[in-house]
Amino acid sequence: MKNKLIEDLWMENPDIYKILKESGDLEEARKKLFEFSKDLEWKYREGEEALHKLEYATALEAIKVFNNFVSPRNEEISG
Repeated sequence: MKNKLIEDLWMENPDIYKILKESGDLEEARKKLFEFSKDLEWKYREGEEALHKLEYATALEAIKVFNNFVSPRNEEISG
């Protein structure tokens, strides 16, 4: 069951899975994940991805949280 849950998680966003699998180290993964999130944010802001106003606001906030999650500064702060 655990393997199925992990598989399902990766299927939600195969791009993130690919970034993590192909990155040589943590710093490379961080940079690629940050770039990925910025590209996604720009798609939302340009209207490439059609979202309801509430979904739009939630998506932008989620991207902000994601960027904080992968940032080296916040990793250092959290120990």
